[in-house]
Amino acid sequence: MNIKLTTASLLILTSSSLGLAQTARPTPEQIEKLRDHYATLPVVSESRWSITYRETPKRTMLLSKFLTEDAEIAIEELKTEWPKWGADERSDFNLAASWADTNSLPAIMRFLIKHGDQAIWSDSALTIADSLGKDEAEPFLLTRLNKAPLGAGTNFAQALASVHAPHAIAAIQTRLNRLWTSPELLLFSGGDLNWVAFEATHCIEYLTELGVAPDTLRDKAEAMLKHPQPRNREISKRSLEKTFGGTTNKSTHIVQSRASLALNKWSF
Repeated sequence: MNIKLTTASLLILTSSSLGLAQTARPTPEQIEKLRDHYATLPVVSESRWSITYRETPKRTMLLSKFLTEDAEIAIEELKTEWPKWGADERSDFNLAASWADTNSLPAIMRFLIKHGDQAIWSDSALTIADSLGKDEAEPFLLTRLNKAPLGAGTNFAQALASVHAPHAIAAIQTRLNRLWTSPELLLFSGGDLNWVAFEATHCIEYLTELGVAPDTLRDKAEAMLKHPQPRNREISKRSLEKTFGGTTNKSTHIVQSRASLALNKWSF
C-alpha cells in the first residue's frame, strides 16, 4: 500500500505491513481495514490525490486515493492537466498514482518518464520497474542511475535490482565504485545522514542480493558499518550486518514497494 510516514519529512510504509507481496494490491477487505484505521486519526490535509493523517505528534501518514478508488484520471486528462500543476501537486500525484489501476499504470509511468524530473523519477523508480517490466524500464533506469547526483541514486539502483535487470550488477557496481571515490563518502556531514554513504550501503546490499559474493564487498561493507555518522552506522547495521558477519536480522529495503521516494525528502 502506498502509505507515507513522516517525521521531519517523508518515508514510505509499504504493502509488507499488510502481509502482501511487494507488488500486490490490497483486497477490498484490507482497504476497509485501512479506512477504519484512518477514521480514528485526525486529518492534516487532503488533496485530489491523497489524504494525510496525523498518527503521532511527529508522524503523519498519507493514504493514496487511487488505492481506495476515490481518485481516477485518464491519460488524456493527465496530458492536459500536468502542465498546469505546480511541483507540489505533481509530487502528490506521483506518489499516489503508484496505486492507480494496473491497466492504466503503465501509460501513467510512460508519461512521467517523458515529462518528469529527477524527483519525480526517483519517487516512481520502483513503480516504473514493476509496471513496465525490466525490458522496457531498464534503459531508462540505467540512464537515471548514471546521471543522478552521488547520494541520490538509491531508488534507481533498487529498482534495477528488484526486477533483476540484465545489466543491474554491472551498473550498480559501477555506481558503487564512483561513490567510493567521493571525498564526501566517509565524512561526518553535520546533519542527520551522509547521503553518499547511504547510497553506498544500499548498493552493497543490492549487489549481494543479486548474487555478488560478499567477500568481494567485505572491505566496503565494514567501512560503512564503522561510518563516523551515527545514523549511517545504524542503517548499515540493519542492511549489511547479517550478510557480513553480524547477528541481527536483515531489514527489508528502506526504499521498497511500488512507490519509492525522492532521497532529498527521506527521513527515518
